[in-house]
Amino acid sequence: MGELRAGVGRAVITPPVGAEMIGWTMRKGLSIGVHDPLRCRALVLDDGQTSAVIVSLEMIGIPMEMTNQVRDLVAAQTAIPRQNILLNCSHTHSSPSTLPGYHNVPLTPAHRNHLQVLPYIIAGAISEAWHRRQPARIGAASTQVHGITVNRRDPSLPVDPQLGVVRIDDAAGRPLACLVNYACHGTSVGPHDLEWTADFAGYVADAVESALPGCAGLFLQGAEGDIHPWDCYFGNAHPRFPDG
Repeated sequence: MGELRAGVGRAVITPPVGAEMIGWTMRKGLSIGVHDPLRCRALVLDDGQTSAVIVSLEMIGIPMEMTNQVRDLVAAQTAIPRQNILLNCSHTHSSPSTLPGYHNVPLTPAHRNHLQVLPYIIAGAISEAWHRRQPARIGAASTQVHGITVNRRDPSLPVDPQLGVVRIDDAAGRPLACLVNYACHGTSVGPHDLEWTADFAGYVADAVESALPGCAGLFLQGAEGDIHPWDCYFGNAHPRFPDG
């Protein structure tokens, strides 16, 4: 094993206004605006023998066909093996419809064109991270954060409160990237909202980047299952923070 090197790449993946949204079957209407941009952040790690990439995507999910397309594009441009490419979606419910079969009507032309170019944008962010590799060091920690999530089926049922952090610094000790792992649905915004938003995960990334200038904040979604924000469980007519 040689010296660790790391690089970061970024891209904006906000779809056109007027495209289909995903996450709420009761949502009616196409997107009407951008509340905050959806982004892609890529971290490449390389020790001279093994290289890998972790990508944080502010979208609800990604189909296997698109995942494979990204992996093929990256493998053709870099030395990162296909099997070492991890795409993690933040699961915001105010992102584009990327999962086949979610809509029973044909997608708008704007949406179809966005889905066609999206793999190239993601692969481009990974390629940028690959070319920006520099000597780095890595550390990790974890804690538990209680009181900000609830089991949406029954508030008496358990949730996963663990919050994990992995930080990568450059050789001078300046933060390059900070990965934050937590489990919670991206449903701070409800079905009546028709603007693109990265939801709370995007604000977590923004907070990291604000606190650590020059650092890329990557939110990595955990096993969210039935975990919702605050006390927004099914049947609670008066949640602490109404969606939106």
